[in-house]
Amino acid sequence: MTIQTVSLGTAPSGAGGDTFRSTGTKVNENFTNNTHAASRQVGTASGNVMEVGAFGIGGKGGQISGLSTIDDYYSKLQGKCQIYRNESVSQMSLQYAPSMYLVTNNTHATISISHSTGDVLISSWYEGLVNPIVRKLKTDLNTTIDSNGFIKNASPIIKLFSEKIEPNEEALEQEPLFEKVDIGHYLIKNTLGFAKESWWIEVPTDSNGNRICAVEYQTLENGDIEIKTYKKKLNEDGDIVANLDMPIDIPNNSKGEPRWIDIRLHSIPKPTIHKVPRTEKQPRMIQQLKYAMQPSYMTRLTDLIDDQGQVVIVEGKPFQKKETYLVTDAQGIATLTKQPLVNEKGEPVFELVQALDSEGKPIFDDVPVLDDNGNQIYDEVTYEPQQ
Repeated sequence: MTIQTVSLGTAPSGAGGDTFRSTGTKVNENFTNNTHAASRQVGTASGNVMEVGAFGIGGKGGQISGLSTIDDYYSKLQGKCQIYRNESVSQMSLQYAPSMYLVTNNTHATISISHSTGDVLISSWYEGLVNPIVRKLKTDLNTTIDSNGFIKNASPIIKLFSEKIEPNEEALEQEPLFEKVDIGHYLIKNTLGFAKESWWIEVPTDSNGNRICAVEYQTLENGDIEIKTYKKKLNEDGDIVANLDMPIDIPNNSKGEPRWIDIRLHSIPKPTIHKVPRTEKQPRMIQQLKYAMQPSYMTRLTDLIDDQGQVVIVEGKPFQKKETYLVTDAQGIATLTKQPLVNEKGEPVFELVQALDSEGKPIFDDVPVLDDNGNQIYDEVTYEPQQ
């Protein structure tokens, strides 16, 4: 059925248009035909108009509780795509959030972003696999394109031109300073120096792969990075070396475009943040018999005497009976002793008391702190890097 349109008739009176009844009929048909969007229910079922937050799209996300094992992911998230923070699954690294989780029949994949580095990671689990397979995506945060067009691992990168420097965002944190001492003689100040691993300097090349100039570099005693550029020459062995008598500025390419030397700096050590379960000290309680000070009674055997004052003899032996009496002191006051309590049914009474160690000191345990919904509360702990 097509959408019914109300005829308004001829302006201004509306002559020839739909009557009130026919208008109502068309409106009802538009809202009772489930092939029209206006007639569909809002929800997540087939044929519904999707609501905000359905399948983790458009909403804020949040923590999904009750996920303690990989099997929980398969059973509770199968076929869904969710964006939320994870605070319960031990196999997941808690420093990566928020994450997008996608679970199919036998696999579980996440796309996560590191708080500290901005790295984008893809982690995959397969059924029966305990530890995830993690892949790091190459982005402009963790790579750079050098002066020769090659992708390299990034950290603080400075592009050294003949008249200036261009630090990337991470290098800017060190607030580097540039000084041109003379032709082909440059200083980069106020940095942590060259990177201590992988590469630390890249010299531009021409179309044949030959360096466009000879470069000498060092770290001065005051920590400044010194770069010197020269024309090239052949030494007695036929090797290309710097012509120290002919310093030059970093040359342009054949199109007159400026080239640069890439310098990779040592990174500023950054603190790492971990989430740890919040706990509180609570006394360790144990169950034990309840005791109280009570009167002492003793039982003894005495000979049974008949009415004539004679000992009763049974089977040739004196017959003895049990006699219970209250124990008192010399003044006739009942003696009290510590004894287990019993209830009206004669059953022992138990109580909870704090456990003690071998030295008689109270024992306390670290107990997880839960929120109002019974979920574990975590705190962020920052670990400063070792310099």
